[in-house]
Amino acid sequence: MELKTIDDTDARRKWVVWLIIGGLMIGAIVALLAVLPFLPGENDVDELINQGLVQYDSRDFEGARKTFEKVISLNPKKGMAYNYLGVMAQNSGRFEDAEAYFMKGVEVDPLTTANHHNLAGLYLQLDRLDDAEREFHAAMKLGPKAQYLLLHVAIAEKRKLDKAEVRRRLWRVVSAASGQAQALGSERLANDRPLKQTWVFAGRKLLKMDDTYGVLVAARLYTTAENVEVRRFARTVLSELGGMDALSKLLKSDKPKVRKTARDAMNRYKSESDKPREE
Repeated sequence: MELKTIDDTDARRKWVVWLIIGGLMIGAIVALLAVLPFLPGENDVDELINQGLVQYDSRDFEGARKTFEKVISLNPKKGMAYNYLGVMAQNSGRFEDAEAYFMKGVEVDPLTTANHHNLAGLYLQLDRLDDAEREFHAAMKLGPKAQYLLLHVAIAEKRKLDKAEVRRRLWRVVSAASGQAQALGSERLANDRPLKQTWVFAGRKLLKMDDTYGVLVAARLYTTAENVEVRRFARTVLSELGGMDALSKLLKSDKPKVRKTARDAMNRYKSESDKPREE
C-alpha cells in the first residue's frame, strides 16, 4: 500500500478548494446571465425619457413627473430628467424645488445645456439677475443658440439698459438664428419651431424700434440660400414679420445693397405667391 505524504494531502485540499471556488463562480455567472435580460439598460432609460417627453407635450404633467422620477431611479445621471422635473416645478410655482432640480442636473450632467438655460430663466423670473447672467453664459459656452440669446435680451430689459444695448442683443439673436438655420439639416430645420419663433420674436421687437435688421437678414437668406428648405424657412419668417409690407421698408434704406436685397426678395416672394399650390 502506498502511503500519502503530507505534501500530497495539502495539494489535494488545494484542488478541492479551487474546485469549490470555481463552482461558485460559475454558478454566479450563470445566475447573472439569467437575470441580465431583465435588468434596465440604457435603451430602456432612453425609451422612458421619450415617453416622458410625449407625456409632457400632451400636458400629462403628473404622468411625465412619475416617468422622469423613474428615469432618475434607474440612472441618476440623466440630466434631462432633472431638467423637465425642474420645468414642471417652476411652472407650478415651486421655485425652490425647480432650482434644486436644475442644479442637480448641472451637477450630474454638466454638459446638458438645458439645465443652465432654464436655471437662468428661473433666476430671471426671481429677479436674481447676476445669477441669471452667470447661467446664461454657462449655457452659451456649452452650446450657443439663438433661443438662449433671448435671455440676454430679457436680462438687459430687466436691468433697464439703454435701447442701443437691447438692440445690439436683438441683432445677435437674429444673426445666431440665421446661422443655425443654415447649419441644420433640412428635416431638423422643418421641425424646429422654436428657432422660427425666436427669430420672429426678435424681429418684431426690432420693428417696434424702427429697426429692420430681422427682416433684412431673412431677406438675404431667402434670396441667397441654396437649400430649398432654408429658403422656405426664411420665407416663413418674412411672412410672420409682415411679408411684402416688411420688405418694402427696406426700400427706404440709403444703402444700395439693402435696396437690391429687398427688390430680389419681393420679386421672388411675389412669384412664389402667384404660383398655384399643388394639391
